[in-house]
Amino acid sequence: MNLGPALKGNPLTQNLKVMIMDTNRYMLPDFPATVLSDPDAAKYVDGIAIHWYADDNDLGLTSLPNFETTHNANPDKFMLYTEACTGWTGVQGPSLGDWSRGDQYAHDIMEDLYNWVTGWVDWNMCLDTKGGPNWVNNLVDSPIIVNATSNEFYKNPMYYALGHFSKFITENSVRVQLNTQGITSKVYLEAVAFLTPSNQRVLVINNRDVSTNYAITINDANITDKHLTLVLEPRSFTTIVWN
Repeated sequence: MNLGPALKGNPLTQNLKVMIMDTNRYMLPDFPATVLSDPDAAKYVDGIAIHWYADDNDLGLTSLPNFETTHNANPDKFMLYTEACTGWTGVQGPSLGDWSRGDQYAHDIMEDLYNWVTGWVDWNMCLDTKGGPNWVNNLVDSPIIVNATSNEFYKNPMYYALGHFSKFITENSVRVQLNTQGITSKVYLEAVAFLTPSNQRVLVINNRDVSTNYAITINDANITDKHLTLVLEPRSFTTIVWN
């Protein structure tokens, strides 16, 4: 037990948040349980770092309930997604303007926020037009692609997907319950709602349908005399903020 005391005993690092695991969610709850079962190790651990790779395959889908198990066993340890990117499998590298990649981000972020995850971090905010540089040629996609030869940069749909969460769901916001009664298109529509420290309600909606508009009505349980009706365009992210 040398690392923990060294970090906490140094003025430069004593306030660092130390996370364990840093791999895919199918390693929950066993990985953190093994480490945190040792009280001497647990006292130096602040959170659990998770990667998004394999979230959408059988291992990732079947392991979704493990978030709850992990949180209940360690309610004082936060869970944070620390690495995600598209273009790491299938069609590798950048795919400019590919909406499906932005949709993957929005879908995964919402799923994680519903399951005790407190934040979500992209692996690379910007890359070049080949998806690098990378010393092992592990070329992927990123929210911003930089074209150095023309002095331009391009914002991919992942950039806007991230913005709908990071811009409006501010630090120390708390997720609130959503009642989706009456929505018949739940296979395509997904949403998450938060209450911010400034008492704003934030509702983020993703319409995953590639061709259909959906009209929805939003009611606030604390506001009985007002509602909002809007149409969600196909393949769209929508954020509504109200006091």
